[in-house]
Amino acid sequence: MFNFCKEFLLTFSNKPSFFASKKLERFVVFIVFLVITIVYMAYHIKTLSATDFVIVSGTWLTYAGFNSVMTQKDKQIENKKEKDEQII
Repeated sequence: MFNFCKEFLLTFSNKPSFFASKKLERFVVFIVFLVITIVYMAYHIKTLSATDFVIVSGTWLTYAGFNSVMTQKDKQIENKKEKDEQII
């Protein structure tokens, strides 16, 4: 039977686990970033200007770009490892 707690804890170690630690880390960062944004927007909703919305949107777009670049880099590293294994 699948032990969720054990597999979740293994993501924080160097041992292989069912969950990918990079994906879990990115998910946690996304959730924290989303909660911070929602709290900020809810707290300042009456005083927000158009500039504030542009700053928040720009921050999210920057995060999305960074996340896309890191995902692409991870795929390139995986492809390189597969090619190296095929050569050997």
